[in-house]
Amino acid sequence: MVFVPIILLLADCAVIVIGVAQNDTACRDAARAASSGPPGQMLAGTRDLGAGQEPYRRAKSVIKDVYSLGGLIKISETMAVKETVKNPVPEAPHGGPILGEVSVQTTAEISPPFLIGAIVHSGSIQFKNTRRFPYTYVMPSSGG
Repeated sequence: MVFVPIILLLADCAVIVIGVAQNDTACRDAARAASSGPPGQMLAGTRDLGAGQEPYRRAKSVIKDVYSLGGLIKISETMAVKETVKNPVPEAPHGGPILGEVSVQTTAEISPPFLIGAIVHSGSIQFKNTRRFPYTYVMPSSGG
């Protein structure tokens, strides 16, 4: 009688730990994907990126792959993506390196199946994770 609740509690804790690890991995991979191409805008400064900009789309594709797994752990498809482009930004005809950083925040909804989910905390538990990934993008020269 004593061991059954302990085993169920350990199973719930295992689901939570796996969910947090999966959210961390998804967030890291999304930040890496968002930083793997040209910035959203070729202007210095920090800005939030939306669905219409390329770094957001790259991060979203990674999150969609993880979200499609389903089950007790769901990574929310809604995420926050910020981009910081550092000065100086090269002039258009000359090209050159652009230094920046992309920050991605993801949220995991974890539903422990046994004691924690049913008795202690009804519904799902949310965990947020933020990862930053630096990048250097080389803007091509448009001059001849």
